[in-house]
Amino acid sequence: MNKEAFSILVVDDDPIVRDVLSDFLKKEGYIVDSAFDGDDGIKKLLVKEFDIVITDLRMPGADGMDVLKNAIKLYSDISVIILTAYGTLETAIESTRLGAFGYLTKPFYPAQISHLVERAAQRKMLLKENSFLRKILRETYQDIELLRKIDSSSNVDLTSRWFERMEKLHEAKIIDREEVEKLKKKLVGG
Repeated sequence: MNKEAFSILVVDDDPIVRDVLSDFLKKEGYIVDSAFDGDDGIKKLLVKEFDIVITDLRMPGADGMDVLKNAIKLYSDISVIILTAYGTLETAIESTRLGAFGYLTKPFYPAQISHLVERAAQRKMLLKENSFLRKILRETYQDIELLRKIDSSSNVDLTSRWFERMEKLHEAKIIDREEVEKLKKKLVGG
C-alpha cells in the first residue's frame, strides 16, 4: 500500500499529543496535517479533503463529535478515528453511531494507531476501487444498450469506446488479455 497516497488530519488541543501523533504518522509514510482544536480542524476540512481524521474527543469550542459530524457531512467516505482520555462505553457507542471508523482511549500504543490507520487506508482504497468498477460497469451497460440499437460494425466511434472499456476491465483485472482479444474479434466481425 502506498501510504503517501493518503492524507491524514490530526486534531488535538494538546500540542504534545498532536505533534507526537503527527510525527509518528509522517514517519510511517502518510501525508499529515494538524489542527490545534476542533474549530481549526473543521476549517481545514472545509478547505481540503482528507482521507482520515484523527481527533481528540474533548476540546474547547468544537469537540471531536463536531469534527466527526462535519467530516462525515463533507466527505461520506472519510474515516474518522476518535481519541479520548475520558472514554466511556456511551461515547464509544455514540461516536460509532455517528459514523466513526474507530475509537481509542488515551494513552494508546503506536501499534494501535498504526493498525487503525492502516485499516482506514485499506477501506479508502476499497471504496475507490468499488467506485471505479461501478463506473466501468455503468459505462459498459450503456454501451451494450447502444449496441443493441446500432450495428457495431458500422459505428467506428462506438467500437473504439468498446475497445477502451475492455482495456479498463483488463487493467482492473476483471478479464484477462485472452478474453479482451476474443471480444475485440467479435466486435470487428472476425
